[in-house]
Amino acid sequence: MAITVLSIGFLAAAGLFLIGYFKPKPAGILITSTPTSSVFIDGQLMGKTPYEGVFDPGTVLVGLIPDEVDKKYVPYEAKVTLASGIKTIVRRELSETEEASSGDIVSFEKEAGKSASLVAISDPDIAQVLINGTPRGFSPYKSSSLSVGEHQVTIKSPGFIERTLTVKTVAGYKLTIIVKLGKIVEERARNPPGKAGRKVFILR
Repeated sequence: MAITVLSIGFLAAAGLFLIGYFKPKPAGILITSTPTSSVFIDGQLMGKTPYEGVFDPGTVLVGLIPDEVDKKYVPYEAKVTLASGIKTIVRRELSETEEASSGDIVSFEKEAGKSASLVAISDPDIAQVLINGTPRGFSPYKSSSLSVGEHQVTIKSPGFIERTLTVKTVAGYKLTIIVKLGKIVEERARNPPGKAGRKVFILR
């Protein structure tokens, strides 16, 4: 099985800043893809992957049109909620079919209290969730009992390529992982995707 690794790091706590009055911090987004793709936000061409931008908090429609012409990769489109003061990561490994395509969306949300929580959502659903190698249940999965610090989260389902994300939970924040598993096909079984690392930041 191929394992894709995502590293999550942090710079500072989220919050509000004062410019004459309280105003929500902007939201960041980092989008990567394989192969390189044109990036559309709410229907507007923004550039190529890897793409990084800053927007007002809220929901945006992210679209990816692959530049590859030798193969007919399936484009990608999804609504992504951007949170104030958080840089959300969107990764997509495009394939010739939607079933074989894979990726993940990772972000944080400020919560009351000092606990560190994790939510894992997957496609397909009812995928097995392992934390630090220990089976913890099935998606959709939620835990508010994780210790603060680094954890390995693996999402796996029969017939699909599993994904493992190395994440770091933070007190007072909910970490949400939305994972799309790619269906195993013969070509990908011979040439599985390599490992990749990315960081999610809480913006200053």
